[in-house]
Amino acid sequence: MTDNDMQRLWTEASDISSRLTEMRSIDTQAAYRNVRHKVRSNRLRRAAATMFSRAAAVLVLPLIMSTATLYYMYTHDRSHPSATAMVEVTAPAGTTARVMLPDSSEVWLNSDSRLTYPQTFDSRERTVNLKGEAFFSVSSDRQHPFNVCLDGGLRVMAHGTRFNVCSYDDSDNVEMTLERGAIDVMHDGNTLERLKPNEQVVYDRRNHSWTLNRVDVEEYGSWKTGRLVFRNMPLGKVFEQVGRRYNTQIVLHDSSLMRRKIRATFASESLEQILADIRLVTPIRWTATTTPGGRNRIDIYSSKAKN
Repeated sequence: MTDNDMQRLWTEASDISSRLTEMRSIDTQAAYRNVRHKVRSNRLRRAAATMFSRAAAVLVLPLIMSTATLYYMYTHDRSHPSATAMVEVTAPAGTTARVMLPDSSEVWLNSDSRLTYPQTFDSRERTVNLKGEAFFSVSSDRQHPFNVCLDGGLRVMAHGTRFNVCSYDDSDNVEMTLERGAIDVMHDGNTLERLKPNEQVVYDRRNHSWTLNRVDVEEYGSWKTGRLVFRNMPLGKVFEQVGRRYNTQIVLHDSSLMRRKIRATFASESLEQILADIRLVTPIRWTATTTPGGRNRIDIYSSKAKN
């Protein structure tokens, strides 16, 4: 063996020794863990992708179905509109109430009255229902008539105006009084009268007749401001309004008292004060009791008559 061969063998042996040393320095356990982590990560990513795809399918399907359902309901409702929800406002006995309607018209309700109206007026007309007494200040709209429906087929039609309607169940008469503008008083679709300012129609429910009168409108709308104004008003009508104001049943026991007329204005007076003031101009006396239902009652007699 020559010197060159010995040199080559020594070089190869040194190279093998270096590789063995390098291999011994490698952390095989760490390398194994690293490879295993990469494999697991790839599997998790594939599993997550699969799960996300399935979840997306689960979410998208109901979304499509709900969208289709809402679209159907929307188009169906447009062709078959549902009934408008109704609003009911009541002024309990002895109180008043103020109401703003959807068209910005204003209504004042008197004691023991009820007003019913839709949340939104339809495209043709504005209609409300009344039991009791109310004063209306109607927003002008010639294209959409304003109707106040009463019991017995009575109706008041207006466009833009101010008027008072008194229609209590315990009264045979219905009063419709115009302050400003114009109103049509109708019964079963037929026009009875077209009122001008300071005119009033009194409709008799018993015989279905009516009268047209000139009146002082302040007498019939002052209640909404807390005052009671009487201008030569019959005493029977006076006590009717006073009784509603104070939630008291007032009974006249002398027919001659019904026809007597008085002029007076009351604001903050008590019921006893009002009776005392009326006694100054009309010969009356009274007794106060409580009905079985707990309501106050005043029985009024002529002071010239015996019990």
